[in-house]
Amino acid sequence: MGHSKIQTTFDTYGHLMPGSRDEVRERMDAYLVATGPLSWRRTPIRVLVMQDTSRRTSDELSADSQHVLYEARQLDDVVRALAGSELTPPEQGEQPVWASNALLENVGLHARALILFLYDKPKKSYPDDVLALDYVCEWPSVRPAESDFLREVRERVGAEMAHITRRRTTLAEALRAWSYGKVHVAVAEVLREFILLVPEDLVQPGWRGDIWRTLPGHVRGQKHFSDPPPPGGGSPTAKIGLSGTAESLQAAARATRMWRPGE
Repeated sequence: MGHSKIQTTFDTYGHLMPGSRDEVRERMDAYLVATGPLSWRRTPIRVLVMQDTSRRTSDELSADSQHVLYEARQLDDVVRALAGSELTPPEQGEQPVWASNALLENVGLHARALILFLYDKPKKSYPDDVLALDYVCEWPSVRPAESDFLREVRERVGAEMAHITRRRTTLAEALRAWSYGKVHVAVAEVLREFILLVPEDLVQPGWRGDIWRTLPGHVRGQKHFSDPPPPGGGSPTAKIGLSGTAESLQAAARATRMWRPGE
């Protein structure tokens, strides 16, 4: 077509190609392999298709970023609460089953919301979903691959907690355990990469520092952001009296908790 770059061709004519971005990639590959130089025909070329950011305005994304922060804070807080309860002296009695279930369900539901945010694709049936690729157009190509563990968390929450299914009845007792600290770390490791890439003008002021503090310390590493702490100082965890000690978080990393529906 006379263009010096493939991206120029796509930017000019890509909108004329109906269907999904995957279909666009396939059609561009087929065209280039069929008509390009001999070297192109031997090696199919993958075309970088830029995300259509017209789904959301900058103001909408900035407002929606607070809900991403909410999910991360809730996950962090409930993991700290569970970890603190692991250290409760036996003489104080065991945590009621309903309370333990509620905390585990919070871990599952907030983790699942973040996993879907980080890995889901736009769906016509859910046009209001907010996704990481709305903020970072190249996110699908640079994010860590979804691990088997994260996929299992997403599927387990859907089948065991978010819906009433036969799995609740048939699931073996040994498989009801949730490694809630491991769930937190696995989600945080992917969220960390998103936080580092998201443009500053698409999130609320102070957002990056606030959400960074919800990550486990070893996931944050030595990097810090200079954003001010929440009004009043400290973290939301400190304000509601949850355990955030190193000892409790170490307990979370190795602990499991049984989810007991129907008890």
